[in-house]
Amino acid sequence: MPLLRVGLLVLALTLLHPPALHAIEIWTNCGTERDAPTFDEVARLVAPVLWFSPDEPLLGSGRSIHESILPAALPAPGQDPATSKPHRLVYYRVSQFRTASGFNARADREALRLGPGVGRTHVPLDRVSQFRIRFLFYYPDDVGFGGHQHDLESVEMTVEVERSPMPRGHCASLRLRRIAGAAHGSDWYTNTLALDDEVDDAVYPPHVLVEEGKHASAPDRNGDGWYMPGYDSTRNANDAWGVRDTLRNARLGGRQYHAENAKDRASSPKKVVPPGYLGRRHGAREAQPVPEREAWPSYEIVEAATDESGAYCEGGRVVTLPHAQRFLAGLLDQWDFCGRTQVKGPRGPKEVFVDRFWAGPSGPMTATRRDRLTLAYIVRGGNGGVKDHAVTVNGMGAMRLTLSGGWIVPRLHVTWRQRGDAADDAGGEAAGAATSGRRYSYGADLLYTSSGSRIVDWYVAMGVDGLASGRSNAFVQEVGVKLRFPSGPASWINSLVGVRFGYRGPLHRDLAGGRWVVEAGLGGW
Repeated sequence: MPLLRVGLLVLALTLLHPPALHAIEIWTNCGTERDAPTFDEVARLVAPVLWFSPDEPLLGSGRSIHESILPAALPAPGQDPATSKPHRLVYYRVSQFRTASGFNARADREALRLGPGVGRTHVPLDRVSQFRIRFLFYYPDDVGFGGHQHDLESVEMTVEVERSPMPRGHCASLRLRRIAGAAHGSDWYTNTLALDDEVDDAVYPPHVLVEEGKHASAPDRNGDGWYMPGYDSTRNANDAWGVRDTLRNARLGGRQYHAENAKDRASSPKKVVPPGYLGRRHGAREAQPVPEREAWPSYEIVEAATDESGAYCEGGRVVTLPHAQRFLAGLLDQWDFCGRTQVKGPRGPKEVFVDRFWAGPSGPMTATRRDRLTLAYIVRGGNGGVKDHAVTVNGMGAMRLTLSGGWIVPRLHVTWRQRGDAADDAGGEAAGAATSGRRYSYGADLLYTSSGSRIVDWYVAMGVDGLASGRSNAFVQEVGVKLRFPSGPASWINSLVGVRFGYRGPLHRDLAGGRWVVEAGLGGW
């Protein structure tokens, strides 16, 4: 009990202690008479520097960043990309608003659900507390493991509205709070840098590393050209993908990120910069342009679906496209390229708790809640060859362990066996052979895994079997490994599919009394 009380006290203090405000200030009207900026202006303020691998295949044989068109404008629907005249272009869209306190009425929320063209409107500083700007990058090809024509990648910036009292009202500041770089179509792999700690060495404009050939995106906190888990990605660091340039070799690589997965970008820098880029500075200090080795090429910025790309949003147009462009249209739909801005209410204690502790994969994809749920079918064998069958549900969230980076996940399962089997895994009791039909029992576990996304990872679990079965309940443990793979084109199923191999039973009493477990299902946990 004393240990439990200490744990609850630590949890309460963590929840009550607000994060330090060291996010990068990008705009303010405090002490000035400035009007609120438009969303287009904010997008240009937070647009990232893109840093490519020295051996990026789309740079061509000359490996020249100046002669390449990265990232490029979308090809016109029905047009062969080889015949188009590409130019460097980055798309953005305002993907989400979070309303300020007092502005959560349905009418106010509906008024904020704006579609393409929101970039021309001014930020409603008194009505929103936070908003997200999603940047989309088009690359003609994805090269490497599972390569394909047409590639669409994303980085999402979270901007916070901070209001301060003044003698004649309020002023406001906009702060860059979070950078989330997407990787390979799964929120599990998102590289998220939260700028809410006491370290003020983040550079501005933000730098983003682009994976060789595959083009996954990862924030580079201090702009040194290297990805460091736990520093460049501060949320779910065990699950973050990073940039694995070696994936271009058409091999999936090791079970987790290692420094040798990425190539040295600093010795031969190849960058593409946003309009008006003058250099870099640290977010908490005065602007200090850093001399660059050369004038980096810049890209244009345009709001999604407000130029020729809006042709992809025309109803019925997709079915007339060539097969490869139908795949591209699917990517645009997956990223909600043509959609309206999502609106959420103010952050309350529940949202703070979920965000910091009870959560799952988080990123710019739209399937986050689906990713948090794991469904599986299990076969348990042993005890004279008798098999149990089970269906398992791993909950919509898990407890994030900050120090280890792992997860504690609740797991519920329903088990059935044909009546007449001669063995019983819970107590070794004989089943009634004279009764036919299925016999059901229920169980609950707490499972620990160091990651929800690594290709191969170990896990341990403990819980109770035999609930509501008419038998005595059994305290059991389970150990094993889980293999996970992206679902690929079947992204509507889930972002990950997995197979689990384990050993289960009252192992605290007798290691020889366990049974093997084989599980196949959807989801990371």
